[in-house]
This record gives sequence, structure tokens and C-alpha cells, in this order.
Amino acid sequence: MNIFETIVGYLVNFFEIAGTAIVIWGGLQGIFYFLKHELKGSEIKKIERVRYILGHKMLIGLEFFLAGDILGTIITPSYDELGKLAILVAIRTALGFFLNVEVRGKKHFSGKA
Repeated sequence: MNIFETIVGYLVNFFEIAGTAIVIWGGLQGIFYFLKHELKGSEIKKIERVRYILGHKMLIGLEFFLAGDILGTIITPSYDELGKLAILVAIRTALGFFLNVEVRGKKHFSGKA
């Protein structure tokens, strides 16, 4: 293994750990925010902010996971690995799109205010 592959391997691990940490942090924030407002008996709009917090952090976490997958493919650029990467990119892009629709609200994407 040469120095380039070693560095890329460390970067892949870094991006995967960062993505995991971001998703976990968003989950903890969402739980805290939910409990805080649920115990107060807050209105639904404040409680629905949990969806925004979780969705936003999941989107960012997915981007980090995708960056790690792309970097990992640099080390082993076989057709098999490229095919797997294409499938992962498609799935994560679809997840990201639908999470984004959920986070921003359907009105934003339908063009209605």
C-alpha cells in the first residue's frame, strides 16, 4: 500500500466517522428539543421543529457518507466498485431529495407560498 492509499483510507474513515457523529448529534438534539417542548405542552409547530433538526442533520450526514464512498472508490476503481458507488449515489440522492422536501416543506417544492 502506498502513501496515497493510506491517506485516502484515513480520509474515508474520517468522513464516515464525521457523518455518523453528525447524525447522532442531530438525533440527540431532536430528542432534547422534543422532550423540552413536549413536557411544556408547546404547540405543534414547535414540536415539528424536531423534524427539521433531524432531517437537516441527516442530510449533512449523508453528504459526509457519500464523500467517504467516493474517496474509497478512488483506491479501488474496479467496475464492480463503480457500480456499487453509482447505486449508493442514486439511493442517497433520492433520500436527500425526499428529506429535503420533508425539511423545507412541500409548499417550497410545489411553487406555492
